[in-house]
Amino acid sequence: MLKPIASNDNYPFHDLRDSFASSRFDTNPAPVEWLVQNSIEHAIPGIIPATGDTGKSFLMLELCRRVAFGESKLAPPIFGGPVVREGSAVFITAEDNEATAHRRLCAIDPKAARLTAKGEKLIVVPLPNYGGPQAFWKQDKGGLTATDEFKRFVDALHKLHDIQLVCIDPLASFSQAPINDDPSAGQFVCTSLANVAASLEATVLTAHHMRKPAKGMTIKTLIDAREAIRGTTALVDGMRMAYALWSVEEDEGRKVCKELHTVYAPNSVVRGGVVKVNGPASRLIATYVRDRNSGLLIDCSAQLRLSSPPQLELLPMLRLAIEDAALDGQPFTKTGLNGVFTRKARMPQELRISRGKLEGMVEELLDRGEVVACLAPKSTTIKWLDVPGGPFAEGRGEFREGTHSNTSYAEAA
Repeated sequence: MLKPIASNDNYPFHDLRDSFASSRFDTNPAPVEWLVQNSIEHAIPGIIPATGDTGKSFLMLELCRRVAFGESKLAPPIFGGPVVREGSAVFITAEDNEATAHRRLCAIDPKAARLTAKGEKLIVVPLPNYGGPQAFWKQDKGGLTATDEFKRFVDALHKLHDIQLVCIDPLASFSQAPINDDPSAGQFVCTSLANVAASLEATVLTAHHMRKPAKGMTIKTLIDAREAIRGTTALVDGMRMAYALWSVEEDEGRKVCKELHTVYAPNSVVRGGVVKVNGPASRLIATYVRDRNSGLLIDCSAQLRLSSPPQLELLPMLRLAIEDAALDGQPFTKTGLNGVFTRKARMPQELRISRGKLEGMVEELLDRGEVVACLAPKSTTIKWLDVPGGPFAEGRGEFREGTHSNTSYAEAA
């Protein structure tokens, strides 16, 4: 017989009914809190995958600047929307040195807000000048572990008190674990970052790389971009959000620059969009053009008409929403309390359409075999939606209580 574990204040499972009964969820769930409106949620872990030489690091630094110094109402969107939170922001980079960071800050902060009291809220750590990259996670004979360097970094973050954003650039430079090859290593790192985001109540974003498309292949849609992310799928599945950036082909880039009356240069035009999210974010593709003076990517989507990208059609968008909900442990059903229409608040804005159209689209996806209806644990009805190969489709899905659900999953029994 197993010996009972001694209870303590940090152990969550001494009394499951008192602590976790679903009756604690009333009929007024808290609204989604955003860091970037309709794109990046507050206090989640996320990943920013990008193809080479797109300018993702500079764009992440600009996001930190806007969080720390505040955003002008006239500023163009960044990573899919306006920045709606202010507080301390930390940008730690294993690639850019002090001189590069200095030049970039001068370029994006011409009014020198960094030299005022606001400057204390933007913290830039260029590791090449301070001992080089540090391993935050490693794998040794004892298995996967978070290093002392990571623990000291997290302790330092907690001392900031008002922190809203942490950017780690790039993820691979901080890991001595095989995150690109081993799903368990990828999941370990994602869980580690999720714990940090939750404990800080801050968004934690990491830069990552995308594979170069094969010869003759180009990234055209958000699905293409998602499939091009380098390494194990655990890196995307384990994060709450992924916003991808990719360069366009030369002829497409020239077309964009011509419409904007600017000179074309290689890698001067970049597309971007949310390719994975556990919640109601926009799935529109944005067009960024590199500013000739600063080198920063600027979202020019609003100025473009003729050369704007073909937006993701509603059926693939719905498939992605169904896939993400199942991965998050809160799958949809076609109809009922967990139906796609009843829970449309969890959908991207573009999918908040009529019941008949939305449920008809589910039926079409089922007919095509792009979505399947599944029998979940302790359920007697084949109704939970997933994509082929997903956790519920393979019989290993587990329901998760918490936000983004309009009802509990008690009806699954």
